[in-house]
Amino acid sequence: MEEGHATIRIRLSSALAVDVPDGRRLAGRDLGSRKARTLLALLAAERGALVPLDRIVEALWPDDAPADPAANVATMVSRTRKLLGAHVLTTTGRAYGLTREGHWRVDLDEASVLVTEAGTRSAEPVLAAASARAALGLLGSQQALVDEDDAEWVLAVRREADGLRRRARHLLAEALTALDPAEAVAIAEVSVDADPYDEQAVRVLMRALVADGRASGALAVYDDLAGRLREELGSAPGRETSGLHLAVLREASLPTEQPSRHPAERALLLGRDPEIAVVERAWAGLASANGERLLLVAGEAGIGKSRLLDALSQMCASTGGQVLRGRCHPAERSLFLQPFVDALRPALLESSPATVATLVRGHSAAWLSLLPELAAVVAADVPLPADVDLQRRQAYDAVAAVLRRLALDGPVLLTIDDLHDAGAATVDLLGYLAGRLLDAAVLVVAAVRAEEVQVADRLLDRARVLRLEALPRSAVDALAAAAGLAAHGEQVMARTAGHPLSVVEYLRALAHGDSGVPESLADAVSRRVSRLDDATRTVVEAASVVRRRIDPSLVASLVEMSELAATRHCEALVDKRLLVRSGQHYEFANDLLQECVHATLPPALASAYHRRAADLTADRPEVMAEHAYAAGDGPRAAQGWLLAGEAALQRAAVEDALGLLDRSLAVEPSFAGTRARALLARGAAHEARTAFGEALADADAALALARGTDDRRLEMAALRMRGGDAPVGLGLPVETVLLPLEEGLHLAAGLGDRGAEADFSTRLVVLEASRLRLATALDRAERSVARARSAGSEEALTLALDGLKTVWSYLGVPQRLGEVVAELEPLLRRRADPWLLQWAVFESSFVLAGRGRLDEARSRVAEALELNRMSGYPAYAGYLLAHDGWYARLAGDLDVARRIGREALEATSPAKHPWWYATAAGLLAATLVETGDHAEAEGVAHRGLDLGETAMTGARLRCLAAAAALGDKAAGKEAVALLDAVECPPGHAWVTGADVYLLLDRHDLLAPAIEHSWPHLQFAG
Repeated sequence: MEEGHATIRIRLSSALAVDVPDGRRLAGRDLGSRKARTLLALLAAERGALVPLDRIVEALWPDDAPADPAANVATMVSRTRKLLGAHVLTTTGRAYGLTREGHWRVDLDEASVLVTEAGTRSAEPVLAAASARAALGLLGSQQALVDEDDAEWVLAVRREADGLRRRARHLLAEALTALDPAEAVAIAEVSVDADPYDEQAVRVLMRALVADGRASGALAVYDDLAGRLREELGSAPGRETSGLHLAVLREASLPTEQPSRHPAERALLLGRDPEIAVVERAWAGLASANGERLLLVAGEAGIGKSRLLDALSQMCASTGGQVLRGRCHPAERSLFLQPFVDALRPALLESSPATVATLVRGHSAAWLSLLPELAAVVAADVPLPADVDLQRRQAYDAVAAVLRRLALDGPVLLTIDDLHDAGAATVDLLGYLAGRLLDAAVLVVAAVRAEEVQVADRLLDRARVLRLEALPRSAVDALAAAAGLAAHGEQVMARTAGHPLSVVEYLRALAHGDSGVPESLADAVSRRVSRLDDATRTVVEAASVVRRRIDPSLVASLVEMSELAATRHCEALVDKRLLVRSGQHYEFANDLLQECVHATLPPALASAYHRRAADLTADRPEVMAEHAYAAGDGPRAAQGWLLAGEAALQRAAVEDALGLLDRSLAVEPSFAGTRARALLARGAAHEARTAFGEALADADAALALARGTDDRRLEMAALRMRGGDAPVGLGLPVETVLLPLEEGLHLAAGLGDRGAEADFSTRLVVLEASRLRLATALDRAERSVARARSAGSEEALTLALDGLKTVWSYLGVPQRLGEVVAELEPLLRRRADPWLLQWAVFESSFVLAGRGRLDEARSRVAEALELNRMSGYPAYAGYLLAHDGWYARLAGDLDVARRIGREALEATSPAKHPWWYATAAGLLAATLVETGDHAEAEGVAHRGLDLGETAMTGARLRCLAAAAALGDKAAGKEAVALLDAVECPPGHAWVTGADVYLLLDRHDLLAPAIEHSWPHLQFAG
């Protein structure tokens, strides 16, 4: 096991075992020889007390000791240290033991805390039951140290374990009597079977039986006990048992049994009783769906927020709860939901593969994106959607599902510290969980600085806010007295105004012999740092530069010392209460301490440290950017924030991406290429939010920069955005969309970038087809496919075939369309691209419909709709659904066609994609004309026509034809003109727009194109 400071758990309650931090359980030969295991068990049984060598030798070799037993013991200790870590065992003279206050726990101690807590919670049966269950889970049912001989020390351990099991069973049955009497009976019966003379167990069983409506059974249990005591011991049941028996006989209220109470140890937290009481009530109320699920601890820096979270975690753990802890870091906003990942990582990575599979079931793809290490034990069920909003929603659901499933085994506390440093997605998820976990035993408590009002404001409707204020004079006096400085209480209160961190630091300074109270917190911290030796002071200064997640290896590189030496100095700083341990890393005990230490650095030294840190964190762009900016390297900082923003955008953290990209663009000076890329990335983020105006402005700015620096590839990327969904969403004339695409196509050809060339060409094909310039679109698409084939680029061929497929789908030629789809669909499935695949599957339905197989065509639409759900573009689903309604109409099922058509129109958005909305409107209007719902048909058609030219030619023509069929002469005139202008290859027609030909009575234009296909259209004609 590597040297570190994570806690191990030593299990004595069954066969000796050790749970190590990486999730493994070491037992048997994993822990060494039989003698080595006995030695470890003996030392663990003494819980840190030193065991003399003579006693160890007697325990290991009761009959015949070796020639040099001391050397043998020393060897065993050395090997155990190597296995478990040097910090676990200690040696003093001729004695050995577990390190006092070391990083170890013994399961019997943990069980004792849980049992004690269960005993204090008799008025809160849900919490009492959770604590008792957790204790029994730790203790198991096997005899303690089952593989050891019956030495006196072993028997003492067994008596301790048996006593804890007995008490835990009593408490669990007592708690369950109010919750589930039948289960309480079963638990109590186990207790009585284990010790038939245990009168408390008998009383618990009697109470459970009465609660379960079986008073006669309770009387029988008493009779069994009385008979056993009389026949075997010559005695009778005690007063409490007899009194309970009498109450059952009389059917009176049962007498209250007064359990012995030993309150669990609580963290000392003076002046915070009201806040702790609120959390205790929320924790106790988890059994109710109306209980609070999200608490927000707010207060200024140093007021004690983190300390309160520590105390709450201890309280909840002592009641059998599972505690999950996460912390936000200012340079990790680009890491999507990282605080939740950190909090849930142990619960997932330290569980068995079967448990992990159960926890993430139905959400494995989202969890693999959040925690890639899970790939070793689970596989993705379905690919993630392409849409960033749906990715985010799936990630939120994935986190909620794991929390809900963890809570099935007992209540869960999730704490998130430093929420003011969170990304927007983290804050949003907190609010989401508050609403989604009302029926789960999960309590979330987050801490935030009071001045970060925007964070609290986002959660006010979901969270209860606990505002921490300064300590009262009584608490300051108590702290001063505890430090042996009672005479200074008034002076400290006057200087600190009860600010907890300041109080502690000032008292610490006085305790170290400083004369008088320091002038400020910074002064107090500076005095503490000045008392450190040179090497330790250098390490804490470098740590103040790192700020958070203080990795000893990074600090070592900053100060040019070995990692081992840096780690030892960090440990010394933990002893000095400047740092705290955080897994394999360290943190400052409080952010204000870090700020005070950093403020003492000379500017030149701080800059040098930050430049070096930027070099060492180049693989973490957001962290690197912070250091580069602090060192005055603006261009490098801008590049880092750009990379972090792009990463955030890829992970669906759109708001965080915008914040990071804004920071990149705010840096002056920065390289033009960096700025252009940042503009394009921010434009994509705006586009994802359907903020099309902002997206187009960024695209234009990026285009100007790219042209100014003659960067052809950036210019090409800007032109592609300029010809994307933003101008369409804004309703700009189609020419303004086509022009940048033509320019981009020319650039791509000049650069020899076949993939980009096919992308531009396909986009042009789609636009030409939507304008019903189908001959031009077909020519362009076929040339694009030919170029892609000659270039040997699979990416280019895939994109080019997608364009060709689009044209043949408009022309409705089953054979040609089928050939293209047959080649394209395998390519798309290999790419796992649900966005393009949905269109290939959807448009393959035209092949089936053209061959008269309408039921199969509708099945393909259903498959495409499922792919659409996975792709994350639900606004487009209505377009697909509208064609399903068309197929139902062709099959003669007009009621179904009308219902589906209405659903399709409601599922589309005139703002997000006007031409698809107009298409759905035109298809529904045609159905309504056929069903005789003329008034509704007229209204639907005009809703599509109200979009004007933004609906594109084909979609608008559908609505015009329906309006014309209802007697609108102006619409008819425009429709005929547009239909006559439709450009098709010889012998072809716009077959999938057949409604237009039929409504305008232009069968002659359609008939030649469907002479050998589309039998249901021929019938309709």
